[in-house]
Amino acid sequence: MSMVKPVVSPRVLLLCSMFVSACGPPPGAEVVARLACANAGIGCPPPEPEPELPEQWSGSCRYVNRFSDGTECRDYLGPWEASAATEDCSTEQGTFSTTERCDSINATGWCVINKDSATPVRVAFVGGTCTENRRGCEVFGGGYFMERGACGPGEPQPEEVLTAPFPEPVQSCVDPLPGDAPGQGEGGKVCQAITMQGCTEPGRAWEDYGSCDIPRQQRPYYPVGLHENAERDDSRLNDATYAAELAWVKQELTACSCFCCHSERSPQGPGNWYLEQRGNFINGMFDTGIAQGAGIIDSTVLGNIPASENNGFTRLPSVFPSTNPSRMQAFFRAEFMYRGLRDEDFTGLVKYGPLSEQWNYEPTSCTNGEGVTQDGSMTWQGGSARIVMVLEAGARNPLVPPNLDTPDGTVWRLDATQPSTRLLASGLRFGESPAGSAQHFPAAGAPSSLVPGTQYYLYVLADYVQPITRCLFTY
Repeated sequence: MSMVKPVVSPRVLLLCSMFVSACGPPPGAEVVARLACANAGIGCPPPEPEPELPEQWSGSCRYVNRFSDGTECRDYLGPWEASAATEDCSTEQGTFSTTERCDSINATGWCVINKDSATPVRVAFVGGTCTENRRGCEVFGGGYFMERGACGPGEPQPEEVLTAPFPEPVQSCVDPLPGDAPGQGEGGKVCQAITMQGCTEPGRAWEDYGSCDIPRQQRPYYPVGLHENAERDDSRLNDATYAAELAWVKQELTACSCFCCHSERSPQGPGNWYLEQRGNFINGMFDTGIAQGAGIIDSTVLGNIPASENNGFTRLPSVFPSTNPSRMQAFFRAEFMYRGLRDEDFTGLVKYGPLSEQWNYEPTSCTNGEGVTQDGSMTWQGGSARIVMVLEAGARNPLVPPNLDTPDGTVWRLDATQPSTRLLASGLRFGESPAGSAQHFPAAGAPSSLVPGTQYYLYVLADYVQPITRCLFTY
């Protein structure tokens, strides 16, 4: 019996789909259509009738979702073989039971996976919000969300709070390891931006000075195998010039948070290539990774830290951060040609899923009263939000921090306060910061006044990369 696909946090799967080398292929058209419907109420098919589930119950599994860190419980319905149900539960590192049903807990909704099969699974969410659990179930889990427990009809809805929000980058300064040279920071400390674009000082190792906690939340991964030619003998290693360039590339990547997902010490194993691979570790990379390194696949949407703020490293035009970006790009361009790859097979390739879609999105006019009224009242559709923005018409769509989340042309941005607080609800007033929120832009003072008769861009996000309203309105 096939294993049941885990139902995971919508934030995690949105991000995961950006990084194909680690997370598999990006979502297909069906998932993108469901995402558009869930985010904006556009193109939604008629609601499906609630599925009729088998009365037979074959056991349950209680576990912590390894992606979202949320508690879940799944009931195995229908004639499951005990061995198959137990094996499925073991993949979640859960506790299997033949006496305790999941429907005895006060869930925040149920998600039915494989609803049309004789052996569906019914997942009970514990915690989270009804909105995000529905998105996680239907958009990414491919399941059917049933309004039960705290999300049932007529029940008071759980407070909309931030659960496992996309973490902001932070700056870290630590003492050098014993025997290492003093750092370039104040007092000889070694400083680095803790984020998925961050790097420590050249010649040092991220493993020694950085942290993977935030990068792995910003860039979730799971283990993926190597390229089919990963372990072949490579005569180029006998060439002193090539070997020196390869060693330099490895040293540059070792200094950066690339280590977090591309090391044999990554918690679940490396995502595709890894730095400790025997022989030539570049051979483990998929062709798309080589094209990214060569700058043939544009990776602007992943964000970048200026070299002046990142110990001299920059992540463009190559996807791989470097203190010498033209040298890094040239190395991977040579590898691209060595493999016999062609530019035309990669030029224009959309690789980053929701990030690419969001970057290239063309807004249309607001409907249903969305926008900002003369008295400053703001209205949007799609539920509660972490980030509310008003931009000039024609401004670039916001993406991820540190450099793409507040684009030029931003007039005002309000964020729900971290780490856990009530989300922002439609009806707040432009320029005001209600309890549980903080003005992100401008950094100080009131925003510029909106000009009557001028068109603006309303952009509201459940979290980074999760827009729920994005439309043009005339003030």
